[in-house]
Amino acid sequence: MKKDHPLRIQARENPPHWAGETIRPWDEALFSSLEPFKTRAYWTDQGSINVYRVVGTQHPDYAGRSWSWFLEGGKRMEHNLALLERNPGYYANTEPKRPSMYYVSMDGTDWYVGADGNHRTCIARFLFAETGRTMLHGVHLTDYRFDHELHRLYHRLRELAFMADPGIRVSSVNHAVGRDDTPGWKLDHFEPRIRFVDPAEDINALLDADGARRTIGWLREERGRRGWFRRRRRA
Repeated sequence: MKKDHPLRIQARENPPHWAGETIRPWDEALFSSLEPFKTRAYWTDQGSINVYRVVGTQHPDYAGRSWSWFLEGGKRMEHNLALLERNPGYYANTEPKRPSMYYVSMDGTDWYVGADGNHRTCIARFLFAETGRTMLHGVHLTDYRFDHELHRLYHRLRELAFMADPGIRVSSVNHAVGRDDTPGWKLDHFEPRIRFVDPAEDINALLDADGARRTIGWLREERGRRGWFRRRRRA
C-alpha cells in the first residue's frame, strides 16, 4: 500500500499555484532543426538551477502530466520519497548529486529534465515551496544557443532556390571554432554558415547572415527576369 507521505499531504492541502501546470515535452524536432545553427554549447557537472524554471522533460512518460499528478503517481516516486526521509539534506547540499541529475535548455531560461532526475525535480519543487528555497545545486547543465536569424534565412533561401532551380543546393555548415574550459565545465563556440551552390552560375559560396540576405535579394531579382527562366530551361 502506498504510504501517504507528508510532502504529498502538504501538497494536497496547500497546493502551490503551479501544481496543476503541465510538464512540457522537449521539442526534439525544433532542436534538430536549430542544432546545425548553434553558436554556443555550455556544459557543467557542478551547476545550480532554479527548479521553478524546469518546465518540462525529455521523458515521454511524464511529459503532458501535471506536477501534482507526478508527485502522486510517478513510477519511482515511492522510492525517491523514501530516500528523502533517509537523507533530508540531500536537496539542500551543494555537492554533485549522486546519481546525477541532468538538465538541458535551448535558451537558458526554460529547462528540461534530461537523462535522469525527473522524480527528484518534482520533489524539489514541492519541498522548496515549503522551505522558500529555489536553487538546486550540483547538477549537470547543458545550455545551447543558436543563430535564429541565420536559421530563418536558411529556410527562406531553400524555398526561393527550389522555386528558381532545383539544381541549386542549399545546406547548413557548422564548425567548432573554440572552447573555454576548466575542470567541471566547458563552453564550446561554433560558427554556423549556409553553403549555397549554383552550378549554372558557377557559384559555391559560404554565407553568413548578410551574405544570405544578399543572395535572397539576388534570387528574387533573377526570378523577375525573363532571361532567368529561358536560361534555366535551356540548361
